[in-house]
Amino acid sequence: QAKCKNSSLLVPVPETAMASPAPAAVVPVAPPVAVAMACPATKSCLFLADWEAARMQVHGVRRQQADRLLCDLQFRARGGLASLEGWSAVLEARRVLEETAASAAMRSLMEIEARWKPARVDAHDGEAASWLLVAERAHAEARAASAKRWATAAPAGSKELTKRHRALVESGNTALPEAMRAWHAAHDAAMQAWECHNERLQATARAEAEGCAPPDSWLSEVRYRERARAELAQQAVVEQLLNSKTAELVALEVERGQVWVAFTSSYRGACGAACAQVGRGQSDAEAAGSSSEAAPWLPPPPLLRAPGLAAAAATASAGDAPVSAAQEPSVLPQVPDMPSAGGAVLQRLNVAMQAPAGLFGLGGGGWRDGATLVLTLHGYLHLFYMADAEKASAKVAGESNSAEEELVESAIKASVYVPMATKCMFLQKGKELVLEVSEPAEGTASTASPVPATSPGASFSKPPDETTAASPAAGSNSAGSGQGVGLGERASSGLRRLLGRPSGNEPLPRRIYAKVTELVDFRDLESRCQGFVRRGQGFRASVASPGG
Repeated sequence: QAKCKNSSLLVPVPETAMASPAPAAVVPVAPPVAVAMACPATKSCLFLADWEAARMQVHGVRRQQADRLLCDLQFRARGGLASLEGWSAVLEARRVLEETAASAAMRSLMEIEARWKPARVDAHDGEAASWLLVAERAHAEARAASAKRWATAAPAGSKELTKRHRALVESGNTALPEAMRAWHAAHDAAMQAWECHNERLQATARAEAEGCAPPDSWLSEVRYRERARAELAQQAVVEQLLNSKTAELVALEVERGQVWVAFTSSYRGACGAACAQVGRGQSDAEAAGSSSEAAPWLPPPPLLRAPGLAAAAATASAGDAPVSAAQEPSVLPQVPDMPSAGGAVLQRLNVAMQAPAGLFGLGGGGWRDGATLVLTLHGYLHLFYMADAEKASAKVAGESNSAEEELVESAIKASVYVPMATKCMFLQKGKELVLEVSEPAEGTASTASPVPATSPGASFSKPPDETTAASPAAGSNSAGSGQGVGLGERASSGLRRLLGRPSGNEPLPRRIYAKVTELVDFRDLESRCQGFVRRGQGFRASVASPGG
């Protein structure tokens, strides 16, 4: 805690305040600086590598600021709670002390009376003994009355304020550190995703120089963008929590200043009434009439130094709590807009995918709108589909101004490396435009169209949260297979999907079966895919040739 304390946030107590008999006030000090949620726009980045460097720099600055705010918040919240508990402990100690003194005085008086009375001659000493015993009994009763007064000396709202302060301390020890850890984990995941993407870019450059099949660098970019957006979203969560808890601390400190004014007034009144009752021998009714008098021997209470109060102590009226005001947030650097993801995309269009089979493998076969088909620069064809909730979540996490939604890796349903495709069919049936592009499944590649062992198409893995395929299985009814799947096999497959859980390492389907709505997009996609297929013939020739 000593490392976290910022001494510049505390203002010395003016010497004139100690001599003034005015009620206690609150000294305004600088509150914890809130995290800036809106900052001046940073220079935009053209390349993703420059954006990642900017993100790293911004993360370092904002993380340092967040750590400082969290440390300062914990330090001040614990100090405020300790003060409230200390005030209550003082009142409780005075109550226990007065009760103990009253009980001890009464027992001692009874013992003295029991020993004194048998040997006392009332004719000579009766009046004197009666006067003395009555005075001692009044003293014990005054102690008991003082104990009751100290029991009710706590100002109204102090217990509720203590509970709220304790809840803030617990939140600063649990919720905020957990959010900070999640932010750090998201940052590490984004860095790892960038390292993987950078390695994939280098491998792509080497493959293009050697004339080999390049890996899918665009899919690693999609993974990195998803991790980076998640890190920025977690950063916003942490900063929002810090801002809300800082504002809550400021409000609690303002209220604690008011409670301190009421506490000192009640404390001085209890001290003065107790001493007057015990010293003057007043009854309970007489002491109640003078309970509001402050103890003249006590110096004026010092000024309470609390964060977040903007009104000056000199201008605050006597007995009025100063008005709180929010301090201007510090200007922190902001991450620029993420560069566009279309640099490695040849074509992107909205399509309809074939609906997966239902329970026990029955049903399905219809078209499901809302899918996205992406053809990358290196010949990879990906089919994405996200539900409405997933689309809204990706849009909020991305906070992008682009009209196109951000794609996430978990939404990928099928992937095909078009140069190594064994089927590339584009059929027009009236107004229905259907395409089917597929690769051979692992271990089933024919010798006529060999697929290199290092082909990127063999490295696709199914996302761990997917339980259904995006397109019919490789053995389902299709124009190229010529074989159908029996009802029993489909039912058993559906039962396995129903009772079993995916291992998380299942390969993605290498068959895309989709329907396009626009004829122009359909023709453009067909032309590009046929071009990649012709390019793949060179890859096959290099694999089949002895020198390759």
